[in-house]
Amino acid sequence: MSNLTITRSFFTLALFTTLVTPALSHAQAGTSGTETPPADTAPVDPPSPDNLPKGVIASQGNFAKIATVQDASSSNPSDSPNPVLARVTRTGSEECTASITNSAKDASYSVNIDILGLNPNGSQAMKKNIVATIGPGKTIERKMYCRKGLNTQVVIRSGSKK
Repeated sequence: MSNLTITRSFFTLALFTTLVTPALSHAQAGTSGTETPPADTAPVDPPSPDNLPKGVIASQGNFAKIATVQDASSSNPSDSPNPVLARVTRTGSEECTASITNSAKDASYSVNIDILGLNPNGSQAMKKNIVATIGPGKTIERKMYCRKGLNTQVVIRSGSKK
């Protein structure tokens, strides 16, 4: 055997011992039940029931290929419906009104909402931000410029029960 072959064999053995053996022993040690699980498998706290789900809650125009609209009703029977509802209506040839309603009967909600205007190709042409606390059963309205053909949507960025 040449010195080069011996050196390659030794290097391969050293590399195997350094990289593979610790990984195998770590995998076997994990079955003892006394070790802390890795961070990616640690239990995650469920989201607070007082926080509103983020996402689109209303739209006006043609959003078939641009956005998925969340319905106020729940898709999962164990989830409760979103108490903050919205609507965008065209009130003039170049004016829209966004209405945001708190349908809860006993709680106020603090919300951070964006009203987006998108061109038919999906590019953003307008963005209005509303930060407000809405009392039980109350509605707030915002009028804004929205040219003809502009698709609008109301998006909850954050929100929580007060």
